This record gives sequence, C-alpha cells and structure tokens, in this order.
Amino acid sequence: GRLVVVASPRTNQVTVLRRDTREVVQTLGEPDGIGREPRHVVLSPDGSRLFVSAYVGDTVTAFTRSGLRFLAPSAVPVGRRPVGMAVAPDGQTLLVSHYLPRGTTTRNEGFLSVLSISPLAKTREVTINDPLNLDTSHCLPSACLTCARGVQSALAQ
Repeated sequence: GRLVVVASPRTNQVTVLRRDTREVVQTLGEPDGIGREPRHVVLSPDGSRLFVSAYVGDTVTAFTRSGLRFLAPSAVPVGRRPVGMAVAPDGQTLLVSHYLPRGTTTRNEGFLSVLSISPLAKTREVTINDPLNLDTSHCLPSACLTCARGVQSALAQ
C-alpha cells in the first residue's frame, strides 16, 4: 500500500504517512473518534477501511478511506482492553483480542470479539481457556499451540 498507519498510545494519536515520501498526511486524535489510548491499527485487505482499538475506551473504531485520508468514524464497544486485531482475508470479519481475561484467576478465560465489518457490529465473543498461567510447567510453544487450537475450535462453533 501507499500508506503507513501508526498508533501512538502515549500521545493518544494515530498518524497516517505516505510510504514513499514519509510525509504525514493525517493525524487523528480523540476528538476525531479514535477513542482513548489507541493500541493497534489494522487496514482492511483492500485498504479502504482503517480499524483502531482504544485500550482505555474498550472500543474499536472504523474509518473509511477517502484518498490519502480516513473519515467518518463509527465505533463499537468490544469489551475489556482490546489490543490485537486481524481482518479476515475476505475483508468481512474483524477479530479483536483482549489483554485482560474474564472470570477469576483460576478460570483464566481469554476472549476474542468477532465483528462484522459492514456494518460495524460485534456479532459474538469467543471464550478461550488459557492454560499458560495456570500451569507454568508447560513450555511457551506448547501453550501457544494449545491456545491456537482453542481459537480454531471456538471459531468453528
């Protein structure tokens, strides 16, 4: 793509730059609808939409691309501390991971929010039991593989 998009949680901004010239073409802040403390940004596969997770605001905001700028935000609440996001290859679904688990420490349930992109809406949540923090005898690769299988299994339901 022609653009680079960077989230800056400490300054509460998202910056859009031209890749070829490194020129800043847009700076989005809280008044522009990004929410508080943007942690992650992701573009749709065709580059027409920008998604921003607001860590403190517990929302994801979608912007529509117009030339080199992003306009007309719409936001949806997604749950506690959204961080990582990924757009499905078909551009129709956005997965949002969360930093804080649900439930008690011994249950240790992680969760993903599943969003439809058009219109932007949370369609469901997927709960993933995370064995990593409960049993430190497993090595990290084993725990990650277990979690990845749990995500695949939960999304298939």
